Amino acid sequence: MVIFEYFRALLFDWRKKRAIREAQRSADLHRKKFLVLVLHRRPVCVSMQGVKKMIRQKRL
Repeated sequence: MVIFEYFRALLFDWRKKRAIREAQRSADLHRKKFLVLVLHRRPVCVSMQGVKKMIRQKRL
């Protein structure tokens, strides 16, 4: 089980770094704020407008 947990942690870190890079690139390109949130156990890049929309829909 230790190897499985290590692999999951490694995969999560890789996805987190990728989402952070995507958020930074999108922020530079679109001049908007982007956040990295963990949704359904996965880090994803979401714009602030998207976050506000998700709050209104009670998804966050």
